[in-house]
Amino acid sequence: MSVLQGYTQKYYAVLESAFGAGADITGSDAIELTELKLEPSNEFVTISEHKGTASPRSEARGKFSGSWSCSGYLKTRASGQKPSCGVILDAAFGNSQIFGPIRYSSVDADPNNQSMCLVIHAGDYYAKASGAIVEQLDIEQAAADLCKFTASGSYAAHSLCYGTEVSVAGAASGETEVPVDDPSKITAGAVVTVGGLDNSGSGYKVASVGASSITLNPALEDSVSQSAKVSAYTPAQSLLSAEVIPGTVASLSIDGSDLGFISFKASLKTGIHLLDKEVAYTASGAARAIRELESEISCYFSDDSSKFLGSKAIDGELLAVSVRLGPDESGKRVKISMPQCRIELTSPEIPEAEEATASLSLKPKSLVAGDEIELLFD
Repeated sequence: MSVLQGYTQKYYAVLESAFGAGADITGSDAIELTELKLEPSNEFVTISEHKGTASPRSEARGKFSGSWSCSGYLKTRASGQKPSCGVILDAAFGNSQIFGPIRYSSVDADPNNQSMCLVIHAGDYYAKASGAIVEQLDIEQAAADLCKFTASGSYAAHSLCYGTEVSVAGAASGETEVPVDDPSKITAGAVVTVGGLDNSGSGYKVASVGASSITLNPALEDSVSQSAKVSAYTPAQSLLSAEVIPGTVASLSIDGSDLGFISFKASLKTGIHLLDKEVAYTASGAARAIRELESEISCYFSDDSSKFLGSKAIDGELLAVSVRLGPDESGKRVKISMPQCRIELTSPEIPEAEEATASLSLKPKSLVAGDEIELLFD
């Protein structure tokens, strides 16, 4: 019996050419994450007819919905190279400018151009989410810890494979229909190898699944015999060198004043959501609503920080905030700027004997459209 083991997990993420179209995964689409979860949900609707019995009522299949989440370290690469989670940032912001430094800021463009294809491959197990959108992105830095990010959202279609074997007399070269022992372990959209054949390194896409066979695209490049293994396929990972951001070197400036900080967090709700209300099994696309952005900074309550919890907070002054995470060296830092932030009025947290701290809750606003938060990897 083959048992799925967590250490075998590999993750891939790539932007789709069109919403829900999936994508051909390459080795360079591999992404380093601490976790990726795909949670499919298939709704069933109760048929509420009275039949003179208290037995459970029958059901009819309703709509599909899926949610996903991931977490990882925010890692930098050499100047001019996107960070290791670049595709997640592309999907969240919709815009990355590459002029040496990599700059991310939000745009109001069609969110259907920001959907992703996400893949988990672990041992014989394969799961793919198509039409995946980023609904929330969090970036967090705490003292003495590594800088981390989390992202989550919804997706429109789910494919899976847990492998089976070719049945009967096998399949000849040029065939698209392959008889298999247990087609229930495979769904349309999965990418497989058959008897070691991998379509010259691209894998075969499962176009449809029948009662005793699967249909592939393209056709087999050679013949396969009975008992040949049908397995999930992903290309070998190609991961560029990247550096974690330590929690020992950083800087913070509010309204031109330099402060130390204990922790920093920025949370972006992208406003992107699925169009899932129409009469259809899956969502037909994505749409955009108003973005929401919040940031939290914890610091010691001091002469420097106290001025931001007085009249500036009471009057709702909009202050420029900039944060550098990582050492001040090219290829090792990310600069986060929020040009206009209102700081919520609050009181310091005064303990019995130790140092008092302050939690600065920021409400960032845009100076020009889309610049409410900007990430710069240089």
